Amino acid sequence: MKIVKIMMIAVLLTSMVFGSLAARGAAEPTEGRRFEGVTLTIAENQWPHSDSMRELVTEWEEETGMNIRIEQMDINALTDKLTMEAQARSPEIDIFNLSPGWVGVVTELGYIHPLDDLMDQYGVEFESDYPSATKDLITYPGKDAILAFPYVVNAHMLVFNENYLLDDEENAAFRAQYGYDMAPPDTMEELLDIAQYFTRDDMYGFAKPIGSHGDADQMMTWLIWSHGGEVYDLDTYEVLINSPESRAALEYGRKLYDTMPPDTVTWRAYEQAAFYNQGRVAMIPVWFSFVAQLLDERESALADVTGVTTQPGMYWMGGNGLAINTHSRNKEAAFEFLTWLTSAEVALDWVEMGGGPITRTSTMNSDIVAQNFPGLAEVYPLKNEAIDQHSRSRFLIPQRRLISEELHRVWFDLVEDRMSIDENLATAEANLKSIFAEAGLK
Repeated sequence: MKIVKIMMIAVLLTSMVFGSLAARGAAEPTEGRRFEGVTLTIAENQWPHSDSMRELVTEWEEETGMNIRIEQMDINALTDKLTMEAQARSPEIDIFNLSPGWVGVVTELGYIHPLDDLMDQYGVEFESDYPSATKDLITYPGKDAILAFPYVVNAHMLVFNENYLLDDEENAAFRAQYGYDMAPPDTMEELLDIAQYFTRDDMYGFAKPIGSHGDADQMMTWLIWSHGGEVYDLDTYEVLINSPESRAALEYGRKLYDTMPPDTVTWRAYEQAAFYNQGRVAMIPVWFSFVAQLLDERESALADVTGVTTQPGMYWMGGNGLAINTHSRNKEAAFEFLTWLTSAEVALDWVEMGGGPITRTSTMNSDIVAQNFPGLAEVYPLKNEAIDQHSRSRFLIPQRRLISEELHRVWFDLVEDRMSIDENLATAEANLKSIFAEAGLK
């Protein structure tokens, strides 16, 4: 098992990111203020990338005359906003954050402008420093087209407090109770043992936000997939959730929930990090986007005792693209802007100022990254391992939101003991069959 500890990360490192498009001959803002009077509206997540993007794009605005308007909103509001805009065929938004959570809906509604023709026109193409997983985030099953500029590729990691998991006295007591030496967990069974061991008094073994549909959905798919189960067959839409594997997953999940703080039902990611920094939890699963904050001594009181490893089991692969609205009146201007934004030179500027995604291997190997992110090279193999061995794509169909809502119900009916596990899974089976039947998928 690989364990990575980073002692010195100077600036906020953002997610496990590999995507951007390389531009050969793409327009640079050198032709005067040719976009004077043009306004591009970007619908974005509320996260460090979009926070720093606002500062970054002032250079483009000054040199081209374009105005960039960034609308930030939380994930649920962004999902609703894009769905309504797509249904209305509205030109209001020019560029938007494309997530696996809503790619199915906006694609089927014809809201995304395919980029292949513009890529040919401007000579934009992929280069060799992108992982194969990037393609999954900018394409859609059955659509032979590039739908977005790659932006973020993410993976789930497990952060742990070394004062607990690597302490000799704690290890001796753990060995006496469980019969083996404690170490950052490789398996789901080890994770639960450690979480239960450290749940005591005002201390918890594990802590994950579970309040939103997406958070509970993440939890449920992680549990089911990691126990060998499936929610449904991706090819035939046969519902498979009511299985012995899912039953074992829910039994495990109920035990794990008892090792978590009760207010995780209201948490967002930053609240999880704040709780970890109080020293009251042994382990937290986080997107790679948040790892750097926890390892940055300026932001985390526990930076020097924080370790990172891959999260056991099988999890969603996270990530996002930047797509263009097919109803936009400024599609070519939007394409030129995104080509500039994701270029190698601007990517380095973005990383140096803080909050920018690490977009390519060439960026990772640059002097700027070496100077600003000591030890980052150690993380790369670990996050690649998380993608290759512990990640799967989300459900990329228009019914994704309905599936998420059902898995959210399964989770809360489980942890609030509203029904038995057998009743819960039977209900989920019936509800998922109804979702697929109404969509004509079964």
